[in-house]
Amino acid sequence: MKPLTRADLLAALTTLRVETTDEPLLGGTVTYRELSAAARQQANDAAVAAGGAGDPDNALYRAIVVQLGVIDPDTHEPLLTGDDVAALRNGRERVIDRLALQILKLSEALPGDLKSGNHPADQG
Repeated sequence: MKPLTRADLLAALTTLRVETTDEPLLGGTVTYRELSAAARQQANDAAVAAGGAGDPDNALYRAIVVQLGVIDPDTHEPLLTGDDVAALRNGRERVIDRLALQILKLSEALPGDLKSGNHPADQG
């Protein structure tokens, strides 16, 4: 392997992955984009602010993840807006959970994705 240049490294670290999948529950395809660190933090901060540190608002978290992660396949801009979050929060839980899961998988942000490999350190 060759050493990475600064440009190579920045491109690898800042180019967000995109994936399109069939979504039978919606009757079509959906294009997802990996969440940036800032987007994940935004969703987390909003969920904690709404529900508290010990009981974050998971419905709000998933709604924001979907709003930020579902994109237009041509422009790669979010398909939904911040104004849509309230509707998503009160929408079809099974479908919203599925979309959020797809985005979190693509973002490698599922529980266990950041484990250290040191079982005792990963508890709690």
